[in-house]
Amino acid sequence: MNDIQTLARMYLDAQQTRIGAEHRIRKLSQANKTIDVTDLEDIVETQKNVEKEILDLVKKKSEGHLLWTWAKENAGIGEVGVMTFLGYINPFIADTAGKAKAYLGLTPNHGLKKGLNHKCNFEAKGRFYGVVLHGVIMAKHSKKKSTFYYDYYQNAKAYYANHPKVLALTKGQKGYIDNLAKRKTLALIVSHGTQLMREYEGLDTTAFKAHHRYIPPIISEPCVKENKRKERANEYREQVSIASHETKRTILYSSIILFISTLSRRERIENILNVQ
Repeated sequence: MNDIQTLARMYLDAQQTRIGAEHRIRKLSQANKTIDVTDLEDIVETQKNVEKEILDLVKKKSEGHLLWTWAKENAGIGEVGVMTFLGYINPFIADTAGKAKAYLGLTPNHGLKKGLNHKCNFEAKGRFYGVVLHGVIMAKHSKKKSTFYYDYYQNAKAYYANHPKVLALTKGQKGYIDNLAKRKTLALIVSHGTQLMREYEGLDTTAFKAHHRYIPPIISEPCVKENKRKERANEYREQVSIASHETKRTILYSSIILFISTLSRRERIENILNVQ
């Protein structure tokens, strides 16, 4: 976990705390209208300022990140959506769209099933459904930004509503069909966001583009400049090299210490035998 990922998670945690506080203040005011909640509201304002400071710091540290351009051009992604990606998706681990989707339980056998161990992060899954996907659906009437993902969601819903196998399985239940469309749409959004994160880091995205019926991310700047890509790729290689060197040195030190302790133990045993 790097500093940007840590800050993004701090932002999301602070936001969740602030929203919970606002909800409690609202319930308190409704229950007893004579109570003065000014001091509590001041605390909430302070929390908002903390959120803004963290957001500004992340923007400064990730200046030029493709996710910001992507969010600016697509309705519903927003700043919180970008922070959700930065906080939960690790582009160095998620080298395929399948790994990113599996982490969020959007692939078969990676959800919650009775009697089986779950293989996904349900906290992250909830945030992506509740923040990213919900934002895309609610921004359906945007005129300044692309509504591609909302249109994709509607097309998926229409497709499932007329699919013979789905109809036979669900008996036309609208809720089930809607959930299928939401899962399909969120899977595409996660795939696009993860690909852009890897492109920004100068990492290979061939696996994303090799997908059957590949749909490229909806962004006017499809990739970073070549010199920037090489620069970030070299930085990553240096970090891996340093980490590998440190690991080898640690293993060497451990082996030496183990060897010395073994010799000492052997000498003690020989001394005991000699005495006897």
